[in-house]
Amino acid sequence: MDELLNNAPCGFFVFDDDGKFVEVNQTLLNLLGYERRELGELHLEKFLSVAGRIFYETHFFPLLKLHGKVTEIYLSLHSRTGEEIPVLANAVRHDREGVFYNDCVVVAMYRRNQFEDELLKAKKEAEAATLAKDDFLSVVSHELRTPLNAILGWTQILQGKVLDVRTTKHAVDIIERSAKAQKFLIEDILDFARITSGKLTMEIQRVNMVKIIENAVDIVAPAANTKEIHLQTELDSNGFVSGDSSRLQQVLWNLLSNSIKFTPNGGNVQVKLERLNSNIEISVQDNGQGISAEFLPHVFERFRQIDNSTTKRHSGLGLGLAITRHIVELHGGTINAESPGENLGATFTVNLPEIKRI
Repeated sequence: MDELLNNAPCGFFVFDDDGKFVEVNQTLLNLLGYERRELGELHLEKFLSVAGRIFYETHFFPLLKLHGKVTEIYLSLHSRTGEEIPVLANAVRHDREGVFYNDCVVVAMYRRNQFEDELLKAKKEAEAATLAKDDFLSVVSHELRTPLNAILGWTQILQGKVLDVRTTKHAVDIIERSAKAQKFLIEDILDFARITSGKLTMEIQRVNMVKIIENAVDIVAPAANTKEIHLQTELDSNGFVSGDSSRLQQVLWNLLSNSIKFTPNGGNVQVKLERLNSNIEISVQDNGQGISAEFLPHVFERFRQIDNSTTKRHSGLGLGLAITRHIVELHGGTINAESPGENLGATFTVNLPEIKRI
């Protein structure tokens, strides 16, 4: 009997019309607790209860002889230790040079249940992924229309009549902010497409993470000031990594923007850089909305947001953290999220391999 059959997840055996085992695979031997050297002593009736023997003699074997096969027949086998093992049996009858042999495959019911559970789990995951993608497309449509409506609306107002200087400046400011918002949304979509197709490119060089953090803080400072959020940095010393400076800048900008977005007016956001065990550890901590224990394991997943409804959700596509994790992993690093719970703030920690300064 070849190795493939011996390692099959199902039990397999061949028996003659007298019920004597001719061949048995290792899976069935393991299931019943017998050694291969005992094959010559094995007989099918040995593994059946009194009721099982009656069923075999009055139904199973007569049907097999009559139709040449039986499918999905329930049997209960006894192991060497006396354990009762429920199985589903499928058998096929063959004529080999004038002698009839019966090939039988048995699946232990607990294995069948396991397979069915795994299939059900995979089905539910696929359905959830499809639903999440549908929600994502709905969010994309909503998010792209929002700034576009503002741009078109104020453009039509500017074209339709002469406005005073103050109103004109206000209109231009709104158009500029809306255009930038659309730019960021489109960049996230393009980055997501590059990641899924494996085409996200990087230009590797020596990067000082302190400068990356300082630049990111400068970029998000106006948004923090608008909400009167205290933005604090605690940078241990210069820390150098090998990576793409623009992509690492994107990581810090995403994390800081996220913290500011989910932190209420007057809150605090802190960025720390430490050198630990040949790694650069960067943490972004806030005292904002926090993350529930149920959602925390999914925070870096694509198409997932804490609240996907367009009425309650914050702006954005929810791709930022998925993209951030991918970029960090491309740099040989790790990222994790921690939160004591809702309304108790959150901390995102990035670890990157340090390279020594020359």
